[in-house]
Amino acid sequence: MRWVITSHAVEQLRARVNRTTTGLKAHGTLVSAMAHAKLLPAKTPGGQEQWVVTVYDTLVVVIAKDDHRLHAKVALTVVRRDEPFSDLGEEDAEREVLAAYQRARLTDPERDRPSHADPANRLTCLEGELTRERLRSARLAQELDVAKKDMLHERERLTATVKDLREENQRLRHVGHGEVAA
Repeated sequence: MRWVITSHAVEQLRARVNRTTTGLKAHGTLVSAMAHAKLLPAKTPGGQEQWVVTVYDTLVVVIAKDDHRLHAKVALTVVRRDEPFSDLGEEDAEREVLAAYQRARLTDPERDRPSHADPANRLTCLEGELTRERLRSARLAQELDVAKKDMLHERERLTATVKDLREENQRLRHVGHGEVAA
């Protein structure tokens, strides 16, 4: 069975199960795990299938939809097994799945890179990824600047402390040689 994993499913896997992994690693892990997924008999309130699978040693439920145009199952979102999908509320659950499907950037599990039938859609997705990476880089640069300023302040403080210690050491040497301290 061919699986297509949405970016929303990858984001939810990272948010709910393993925040430390990258999107690409989470995608690859989910693709591999779906080969062993088991279909649950119950469907979501919106009629989507629920597949249970273990990912990062955690039991999760993948909400999926058949896409006849792609001839594949589409993983729409991921929830932890200990937080049932129905806990979101029927209307919220259906809205989350439909919204995920509508905004999903589909990826080809065989290549681990975006694969879009419409080149304009692919370009839009790539531009979005580029913008996200630029924003992330800008945020990291700001964090680096703050850390650099903190280090410079710490260096100045340590330099002043060393100077004070040297002066105190010098004063104590003079006192030890019988000189009167000022």
